Amino acid sequence: MMVAPLRVILPVLVLLLSSISFGAETPASLTEKLQQVDARSLQIVDARIRDGVLEIDTRGELHNLPGDDLFREDLESTLLWVGLSLIPVLSGITVYYFDANNRRYLLSTVLQNPREDQLVRSLAAHSSPDRMEPRNIDLPYGGSLAGKTIALSPGHGWIYYDTLQDWSSQRGLIDLPGCATCLGIREDDSNAQIAARYLIPHLLRAGAKVWSVREQDFSNQEWILDDGDAGMETEGTWQSEASAQAFDGDYLALSTSEQGLVRYRFSLAQSGKYWLSIRYPDGSDRCQDTRLRVVQADGSREFRLDQTQNGSRWLYLGELQLAAGESQVELFAGPDAENDKLVVADALRLGGGIDQTVIAGKSANRVRWQMGADTALPYLGLPDAFHTGSDVTVRPAYAEWQGADAYLSLHSNSSGSTTDNASGTSTYRYNCNAFPDHSAAPDPALCDDPPGSDALQRAVHSAIIEFLRLHWDPNWRDRGPRVANFGELRVLDSIPGALVESAFHDGIYPAADDMRMADNEALQDPRFRHWLGYALYAGLARFFDPDAVLLPENAPLGLSASHGPDGGILVEWQEVAGALGYRLRWGIEGLDLSHQLVTQVPSVLLENLEAGALVSLQVSALNAGGEGPPSELATVRYRGHGVWADVLLVSGFDRQDARIGEARNRRDQAWAHAQAIRTLADRNVYFDFAANESVGAQQLSLAGYRAVIWILGEESTADETFDREEQQLVTSYLDAGGSLMATGAEIGWDLSERGDVEDAAFLADAFGVAYQQDDAETFLVQGTGSLASLADFTFDDGSAGIYPVEYPDAFVAAAAEPILEYDNGLIAGVSYSREPGRSLLIGFPFETVVDADSRRDLMDLCLAILLPGHTPDDFDSDGLPDDWEHDNDTDPARSSADEDPDGDGRSNLQEYQEGTDPQVSDLETDGGVEIDAGDEVDAGVETDGGNSDANADITNVGDGCGCHTARPNPAFFCWPLLFWLWKRKRQMKH
Repeated sequence: MMVAPLRVILPVLVLLLSSISFGAETPASLTEKLQQVDARSLQIVDARIRDGVLEIDTRGELHNLPGDDLFREDLESTLLWVGLSLIPVLSGITVYYFDANNRRYLLSTVLQNPREDQLVRSLAAHSSPDRMEPRNIDLPYGGSLAGKTIALSPGHGWIYYDTLQDWSSQRGLIDLPGCATCLGIREDDSNAQIAARYLIPHLLRAGAKVWSVREQDFSNQEWILDDGDAGMETEGTWQSEASAQAFDGDYLALSTSEQGLVRYRFSLAQSGKYWLSIRYPDGSDRCQDTRLRVVQADGSREFRLDQTQNGSRWLYLGELQLAAGESQVELFAGPDAENDKLVVADALRLGGGIDQTVIAGKSANRVRWQMGADTALPYLGLPDAFHTGSDVTVRPAYAEWQGADAYLSLHSNSSGSTTDNASGTSTYRYNCNAFPDHSAAPDPALCDDPPGSDALQRAVHSAIIEFLRLHWDPNWRDRGPRVANFGELRVLDSIPGALVESAFHDGIYPAADDMRMADNEALQDPRFRHWLGYALYAGLARFFDPDAVLLPENAPLGLSASHGPDGGILVEWQEVAGALGYRLRWGIEGLDLSHQLVTQVPSVLLENLEAGALVSLQVSALNAGGEGPPSELATVRYRGHGVWADVLLVSGFDRQDARIGEARNRRDQAWAHAQAIRTLADRNVYFDFAANESVGAQQLSLAGYRAVIWILGEESTADETFDREEQQLVTSYLDAGGSLMATGAEIGWDLSERGDVEDAAFLADAFGVAYQQDDAETFLVQGTGSLASLADFTFDDGSAGIYPVEYPDAFVAAAAEPILEYDNGLIAGVSYSREPGRSLLIGFPFETVVDADSRRDLMDLCLAILLPGHTPDDFDSDGLPDDWEHDNDTDPARSSADEDPDGDGRSNLQEYQEGTDPQVSDLETDGGVEIDAGDEVDAGVETDGGNSDANADITNVGDGCGCHTARPNPAFFCWPLLFWLWKRKRQMKH
């Protein structure tokens, strides 16, 4: 910070200068209007405009106000917006307080916590070590934030209020008018979501270490294993040690000169994503290469940490996808550990959990990620000595205690209900207690406290405006870089800091006709959140290096994963601009994706897979800035060789907006379909995956699949359920005899209610239905017709944790047969025999069926309609097993049982039944004994002990390639090549 004398002199100068009038012009009604604002125990006694700045005088009791920065900052903001309603050109605000002796002070000065100056001195004296442990993400081309530590403050949260004698959020819920499905904005939650789901992943993928003042795990489950707990096992000679810095006062230690490990076993109640964090007392004698290995069903993931640093706090290591049941984590010395150091095993934690802090007999009882910094930070490890006693100023105190290279506070703005269409972004740095609050940022030569804050603010501000205007709304409002005496910035001593007011959560209407949407709606929109998070990252990267290469902005599109023509799974995707390479992550039988590889081209052939394996995968782009966001999740069931899959899963649910809500479309819906199909052992169906973009680009053809399942979730009019090109592809597929199943809640709404004549005609032609209504107003379904045996089931109303189905479609069965009904009698699903082709249409998303057994049974009956006569492991149902056809070069994709490729009078089916080769003529001697290819027979071919005349001209008989050769069985050499070309043609790879 600035030296102490200047911190004292500047406020005095402000007071002296403010006593001089510069032609103030004050509307007569201003003071009266300002007095209507609730100022608690303060009274507004006078107001004036001086050089564009609103100056306000107050009096009153202060006994319950010192240290309440939030009250003062909210009061000043509201008063300024009231003033702006009368004088739109106001350039800032200064609020004064008059004591009983009529002495005047800056309100910010008299309300400042008296402990704050001492705390600032203590933090300045606190020597924060380099708390950057080795990165646990490999960035082969570099990272734009490699080696940097960022401290984040994602705004407000639930705290205990003495005035309420209870826990409460700091901000209220503000709904969007006319949007029943929107969740509304509560600033306490939205900034934490933006930080944890968008900004922090960008920072980590750019190589940064991140400290946040809020819990970043959204799970309400939490498991902690400490030494001595059941589920914690040791191998080797571990010694128990006592320490006040350890979790619950003790820990285990092992010399690196000895062999041993600690094994933590967690029993998880439900599968999901959980952050793994660890806690231990650090010390100079600790191991700098301690390893943590997460052992999963299909491989493992390893983390490295330096136990000389980051002790006595929960240290986040990484987010894991774990299955329900037992999970195992092992701790041990790494291969680079120095001799005679100590590996420390203390507590390990999974999940975020519920905060049960009790104050005045009242328990918080909130999921921990919603809690304010006042409670969250002591839990995460902040010592009492560095707690300011304020939920506002404790945030920068934590950043100073941790040690960071930059501090960024994330907020959304408010006009204090003075208007309902405020809009735009403003950023702040500390005003040095010398400039009016909310005034334009001054020359850094006059105020830049701590040094570098001006450069940080301007880098972040310009990046936000750049990316929001480029990717979100070209008319996004720029409210400029500003300064204020914010408690979140004032306490900073050694770390440059800035605060972002990203948009107005109380801006419930667009600010102008040229705006894309209201700020409140934008703040709820995952697309806006993505670009805001990316812009914040970009600003931080450019602060450290103005010429920094930024990590890829978007996830790869057009992902497909299909059986390769000669075995393996061929994974392809569309190129990402500026990518130097790509990282493919995959997992077997689960979603942990513990395997990975890096490639320079947008395609990979995964080989050495076991037959029957369920493979899930994602891909992301890499460049010198780091790693971009991952693609949607693909899932394939591998048959085991080059024979095609029976079914193609098409992922078409791309929609992201405020109306379906934050994190509801996780783009992993194929997994639920894959699980349901996989459980049907009697059917033994294999499937490929394709994003709808790859189908539309004809990267992968529908033609070779016996059935296609089109996953549409809540895809609607803006993204289109079936666009015109997809309609044409689907129609051609059905006309060729294909089978199609489509599920989603908005298909009828999009194609009929909001579609044109061609869209409605496609709905009728492809599915044999007409649209009846948009909302069935129920979540209970029963089978009828061909699905009459199906037990009643429910799909998600928002309580099951899948995603809520807002408006399930209801249909009129024109030419189709009803197979599913809602409990109110409306038609939920139909089966249609087009002749050629057949189709199924379901008016709610299949993946939202709550019960897994119900999903399985529904899928079983649907596949019976889609794949009539299906024989497991016999793709074309011709009686010839796929493996046999693959090995004997017959056509596994169409019925070829009656064909005779070698022309010996025996069909393929007979050859299969008799165990002979369909590609080699089975000629018989008089005794009925099969003659070897080199034996002399009465077929007009001369043989000589197995060697034919070198000049003989032998042409393959039947369906061979017609090659001329002196060698017997020419088809043996030509068929593999033609078969490979034939299958490549079917895949229609371009």
